[in-house]
Amino acid sequence: MAIVKLNDNVCDLTWATQRIPDVYVAVREVIMNAIDAQAKTIVIGIGDDGLSFTVDDDGYGIPSHDLYLLVGQTAGIKLNKLKEIVINDLATSKKNCRGRAYGSRGDALLCLSIVASVRIESCHYLKNIRYRKVFEKNRVVFNGRIQSSKCAHGTHVAIDNLFGNVPVRQRQIRPLRARVLAFVQSLLRKYTIVHDSITFKLVDSNVQVRLLRYPAYSTPMDLFTRVCGSISFSQPQKISWCNGTTTINGFLAFFNFESTSNTRGNYLAQVKRVAQSFSSISFRSHWFNSFELECQSYIAVHLSKAPMQCNQLWPILIIDVVILEHEYDIVDSCIILRNAEMLRDDFNTFLHRILPITASKSPPTPNIAESAMTQLNNEFVDAIWTRTVDVHQQLNKPSTRERIKPIFSSMKTQSSQQSRYFRTTQKPQARKRRKLSAKHLSQNLGVFVQTTKTSRKLSLQLSKSTLCNVNVLGQVDRKFILFSTKTSPMLVCAIDQHAADERVRLEELEDKYLTQSMFPRAELVEPEDLQLNPMEEAVVKDEHGTLAQWGFEINATTMTLYTAPFVECRQAQIDDCLEYITLLCESRTVRPPVITRLLHSRACRSAIMFGDSLSHRACELLLQQLSKCRLPFQCAHGRPSIAPLVQLN
Repeated sequence: MAIVKLNDNVCDLTWATQRIPDVYVAVREVIMNAIDAQAKTIVIGIGDDGLSFTVDDDGYGIPSHDLYLLVGQTAGIKLNKLKEIVINDLATSKKNCRGRAYGSRGDALLCLSIVASVRIESCHYLKNIRYRKVFEKNRVVFNGRIQSSKCAHGTHVAIDNLFGNVPVRQRQIRPLRARVLAFVQSLLRKYTIVHDSITFKLVDSNVQVRLLRYPAYSTPMDLFTRVCGSISFSQPQKISWCNGTTTINGFLAFFNFESTSNTRGNYLAQVKRVAQSFSSISFRSHWFNSFELECQSYIAVHLSKAPMQCNQLWPILIIDVVILEHEYDIVDSCIILRNAEMLRDDFNTFLHRILPITASKSPPTPNIAESAMTQLNNEFVDAIWTRTVDVHQQLNKPSTRERIKPIFSSMKTQSSQQSRYFRTTQKPQARKRRKLSAKHLSQNLGVFVQTTKTSRKLSLQLSKSTLCNVNVLGQVDRKFILFSTKTSPMLVCAIDQHAADERVRLEELEDKYLTQSMFPRAELVEPEDLQLNPMEEAVVKDEHGTLAQWGFEINATTMTLYTAPFVECRQAQIDDCLEYITLLCESRTVRPPVITRLLHSRACRSAIMFGDSLSHRACELLLQQLSKCRLPFQCAHGRPSIAPLVQLN
């Protein structure tokens, strides 16, 4: 097939859509222009279609000669490193221009002019003359001086009909206006904390109605109020740390949050919420989402090491991280460190200094009876999964007396440990295994049944259809069901009766509850007031329908929780609601973790237990039900439930 060279317009369009993949990136890039221009007030307007927006600022403005060259191949002059914009002062001629940046990548306006209709108006702070440049379908339709009563310095950028030149992309990414507004609000909350001297406004472009306003703050108390909202916190303290390579400056405060649950899982979910919702981390006075998430993960790991307490003081961090210029690069709004472990080590050292963790002096005493029972229950599973199916076909013809071939004879077992189920009369000898050919592997191996203990060995192919045609041999020790397969190769397998029935019941519960439009819920004994920060309150208002769909009825005005999901005598708690709200701040399409826990718990508690006697017919019915499941070889918790024992010739 011949290779055809694409024309320049197609190449530019492909390149521009990669740089500006959606409306969210476009809005962020234009806002970054205004921030780079050292504006004091930035006004963002959103259109009705979700694909049009405007950004006005009162920054230094774009000089006329730059505006003439802007949105051309020479416009992408922003360096990868963040550099301070120094304006060429014509009066004193003492300052040199180190670089004028138009977008965090440097080519944002150029890309937008290719995929949208763009109108740029700007007035430089040294001249009272306003210039305009208009693009339609990647062509300049106007470029020159205009008469305007508004001669204040600043820039106005209007983007209309984004991806109008790419109808397929426009249909694929056309967002709801509410989604765009929620994204801009979340973005401005971050920017207003990092860029504390800028006032941000969000308006409706059509009717010019102000939707949101974030004024510049004057004291640290005002800054922490934006982070915490109505939650009371201690007096902020100024913190500073430096080791020569990394410098961290900012403020630290504490707030008290009383938890209603004492489980380790809910405690870790609460730690994650504190690290993500009550900390703001910037890099050299600029906000990078990936950098903040990485630092927040370090905070969560550090806080998780603290002992669990009912009433605990949680930290609120607002810090700025500065690393030497030769130690990092910035590529596509992501910080690339030359030494990846440097940030982790320095940040952990900083956390240990400002937030020392006091470990518990008396570790909990293990329950001897519980440990013994756990060891007894896991003995059979360990014995099975420390052996491997041998699918190696011997080159020599086997003797007529060799009818059954043990599949665990090729692996060294733990002879020093006596087993209740496997009696080792002598220590098995390890034999040399022939190298299997690729043809043999392709014929005998497909979907593997293996665990971490057998992942380094050869495993046998077991498919879902294997369970449809089996012979049940019976129940063993009231814990396992033995059966033989009728397909080739013929195997004798053991399956955990509790795990098998647990999988069947879990998928029945999922089909019952997850197919409903509204998840079952129950009223709380007393309504609970949620302690939320402004970002979480905005998420509750934006995703009120999603929360109600999963059973969380919340009054968006008073932030009061009235109902919670309910599954057969088990109900979610306030901590589960807070955990889901934290996840909604990251992704709007996730299922509440408490729903998964409730379904798994109910499936486990109602399933056949170890010690329950099953008839031969009951074992057959259980395997028939298991063969219809979507994941028949895993229990509700993800552990394997089946193990091959013997391969028959």
